[in-house]
This record gives sequence, C-alpha cells and structure tokens, in this order.
Amino acid sequence: MKADEWRTWCVVLSPFLLKQRLVGEHFANWMRYVEAVRLVTGPVVTTEEIHAAHSLFKTFGKTCARLYGKESITPNMHMHMHLKECFLDFGPSYAFWLYGFERLNGDVKKININYKTGFETTYVTMLTQIIHTQDLIHSLPTLINTNNQGMLLLINFIKEIGEVTNDESGLMPFDYSQFIQ
Repeated sequence: MKADEWRTWCVVLSPFLLKQRLVGEHFANWMRYVEAVRLVTGPVVTTEEIHAAHSLFKTFGKTCARLYGKESITPNMHMHMHLKECFLDFGPSYAFWLYGFERLNGDVKKININYKTGFETTYVTMLTQIIHTQDLIHSLPTLINTNNQGMLLLINFIKEIGEVTNDESGLMPFDYSQFIQ
C-alpha cells in the first residue's frame, strides 16, 4: 500500500470500518492515531497541530503497550516520537515525504523503453512529460476561470502541436471551438 493510500485508509475509511471491530478503549486509542495522522498529513500544519499530534502519537503508543504488551510496539511506532522534530524542521509532510513520487511509480512502470543505451534519458524524458501534463491538467480550472489570455495561449499551443486525428478506436478529436458554442 502506498503512503497516500495508507493515509486514505487510516483517516477516511478505518473510523467507519473498524468501529464494529475494535471496542471501547481499543477503538478510542485507534481514533487517537487517526486524529494524529489527520493533523500531520494536511497541506498546511500549524505548530499547535504538530504538538497536538505528537501528544496523540505518544498516548497512542503508551496505550498500545498497556493494551497489547510492550512487544506490540514497532519501530514505526517509535519513529512517531521523532516526527515532531521533522515537522518543526521541514514543515508539512507534503514538503518532504514522497507521496508524489510514490504515485508516479505506476506511470514509470508503463513507460516503454527499448533497453538500448540511454534508456535512463528515455525514462526521465517520459516521466517529465507525465509530470508536466498532470500539472497542466490540475491548473486548467484556475487558468480557465481567471485568465482569458492564458486560455488563448493554451488554445494556440494546442493548435501548434497539431491536429488530433481519428484512430482505430473510432474516437473523435476534441474540437474546442465547437465545445464553446
């Protein structure tokens, strides 16, 4: 499971799915962990949230040791005690964790290479194109809503790179001028 998937499982799904599985103090302790993860994985984290998350991680670990025995404490649980310093030194988790790169692992695997000399360049070129394409797609709503000049530049760029033609799949090319009429 990728880090981003783990975060989704932990913060969004687990409170609902584990409510009937973990009872009493076991569920309450899990929810401490969920809240700590929620606090530190947002795009913006305040100093107060960092301190609150640290306290929750600490209570979570101590309660796990009491409920399940000291042997239940894993190295990752110990590392929670050092996250506070990382967040204070480096900022929010998105500033230094590798969610974005993990998300691209699937895209990297799909890149066709010929295994001849220079395949590293092929990887980097294709990966850069994927990243910039995703950045462009994510910025389009803002570009369209706030900047008519930017939209004209985008339309001209699309015209410059050439017309899209029909392929064997029967899909028709997108015609922007017909779309806006």
